[in-house]
Amino acid sequence: MPRSSSERPPTRLTILRSATGPPSHSSDDRALFPRALYKKQERAFATRWRSLFRCLLRTRSRTFHILVGDRTYRLGSQVGETRNTFDIDFIHHFNVLPRQNIIWGLGARWSPSDVVQTIATLDFLPHHQSDNIYSVFAQDQVEIVRNKLSATIGSKFEHNIYTGWEIQPSARLLWTPSAHQSVWAAVTRAVRSPSRLDEDLQLTGLVTAAPQPIFIRLAGNPEFVSETLLGYELGYRKLVTSRFYMDFSVFHNSYNSPRVLAH
Repeated sequence: MPRSSSERPPTRLTILRSATGPPSHSSDDRALFPRALYKKQERAFATRWRSLFRCLLRTRSRTFHILVGDRTYRLGSQVGETRNTFDIDFIHHFNVLPRQNIIWGLGARWSPSDVVQTIATLDFLPHHQSDNIYSVFAQDQVEIVRNKLSATIGSKFEHNIYTGWEIQPSARLLWTPSAHQSVWAAVTRAVRSPSRLDEDLQLTGLVTAAPQPIFIRLAGNPEFVSETLLGYELGYRKLVTSRFYMDFSVFHNSYNSPRVLAH
């Protein structure tokens, strides 16, 4: 039965609570410390437990997501860390015109951590730090010619504790000359912000012991700026059969302020 305009859109609330044992380290876990710290042959003690409480509230045009209680603890032969992560996200979708589709949202992440120094030659200063990230994004998709040509523009605005606000805009144009082929062009700006490994690392090593001990120290740089990427893409897709299609894409990426190791 058709829904009248006076009725409210359907609302769905999903609550999920789960607990898991110590899984393998994810890519996010490895982002803070070098890969060598997690070699299997090391006699390290590392555990991770997660107790999640997820609340997902959905209506026809809105999604509200809360994730509370992601805790990670590891104690290796060279360094240890305890980290708690809390996330919250909101997404809203609506149509202004019949051929216009707008999506916007907000997000926040609080991730306090404590580093435990286990050897004198490796440390992260300060030991306690909270990696807080706040973001807002918006995207507008407009169908210029029905079923033929559409344009999508948008941007993400993100604030981190290292470099402040970062802007990541994007634009895409899609042309579908027929039901079996499409052509697209896009330009995107991406940002890789610094991390604790870039700014807080304190690593000391022995170069030679004779005739006089010589040490070398690798220290993080608090003046790090974000590494930016301006990427261009041109692509073509052809639907050969109902089960097979081909893609051809060309990319060009221009980097600015890449990370380098200097002395």
